[in-house]
Formats: sequence, C-alpha cells, structure tokens
Amino acid sequence: MKNSIYFFMICIFMLSCNNSTDSNSQVVELVEKEQSKDSEGNSTTPNNSTTNIDEQIKAIKQEFKRIEEGIEDFLVIKKSEEEEEEMEPTDFKAYYEEGNKLVKLTAEFALGHGAEETDYYYKDGELFFVYQKQYSEASIQGPFTFLEHRTYFHKGKVIRVLKKEFSTKDTGEVDLTKVPNKDITNELESLEKWGQLLIEESNNRVKLNK
Repeated sequence: MKNSIYFFMICIFMLSCNNSTDSNSQVVELVEKEQSKDSEGNSTTPNNSTTNIDEQIKAIKQEFKRIEEGIEDFLVIKKSEEEEEEMEPTDFKAYYEEGNKLVKLTAEFALGHGAEETDYYYKDGELFFVYQKQYSEASIQGPFTFLEHRTYFHKGKVIRVLKKEFSTKDTGEVDLTKVPNKDITNELESLEKWGQLLIEESNNRVKLNK
C-alpha cells in the first residue's frame, strides 16, 4: 500500500510539472509562479510592512531557487526511521552542501489511505521555507484529496502561509498548477504556534538524521 501511494503521489506531482524531464527547474519555476499569487491572482503579501515582507519573500525565493538548481551536486543521505509506534517508517533524504551543511530535508510517509511529503529548506542552519504535500483517499473509488501548504520564515518567524486544496473523484490526470493558492496567513488562529510546530518538527527530524 505504501509503495502504491508513493507511486501515485509521484505521478501526480510529475504531471503537475507538465511531464518535464528537468524536474528541478520545473519545481523552481512552479513555486516561484504560485507563491506570488492568491486565489484571485493578486499579491499575497499581508497589508502590514508590505515592502519588508516583499523583500524577505524575494530573498527566500532566491535561496530556494539556488538550492533546487544545485540539488544534484549535494551530498544525499537516505534513511528510514520510525517516528512513532505503529506507524510506517518515515523515509528521509537529507541534502548537504559542502559535505556537512544541511540545506534541504525531505520526509515521506504513508498511513492508511494517504501519504505525506514535507520539504524543509535551511540557510546557515535556520529553517526558512517548508513545503507540505498531503494526499488522501476516502476509498479506492475516491474522492481523492490533495492538500498543500507553503510556509515562509524570516528570522524564525512565519511571514506567510499559502494553502492549496483540491478534491476529485476522477482517477485520471490531475494538474495541480491550475489550482490556485490561498493566502491564509491572517486566517490562522495562531501564526506563532503554526511556526513553532513546524520548527519543532523540523528539529526532531534533523536529529533523526544525524
């Protein structure tokens, strides 16, 4: 079940990148495009400190792009660890620049009729971007639900959160690039708690990979 779910997720995300053979370049292009628009095609920057946040988001995009474009040159360490009892092991890929500087950590696991993949990005040991992808199915016949969150950090604090959600009963091709992002930064009950949970999760998973 785990392998079949992973395979299905991989197929979907490959299709969402227009079946390109240059997947890293497509990821960079896709995220850059989607991170700047909300569900109505407008800028997703919150009203407060607009200029500062725009500059911070721009720097995050540049560092994200640098990492993805150089990903094939980094040292990759793969592990499979049990994070919780009675759960499938989590598969990790840790990417190190210059041999020992962690720049990206990917965690994947399957549970029941679903699977999750989370990418954590780091600069100078600090988390700056988290990309969460979740897939679930109510049954073999569907409906199938895809849920994504993109969280941006600046100096340990969340400055933006984007959400994308799509459900379908169709088992055919799903192009997630056509599904709009929604800026939920100001809708979260506690932005600080959201960020703290992601940082704690990141720290715990980094420890598992040492």
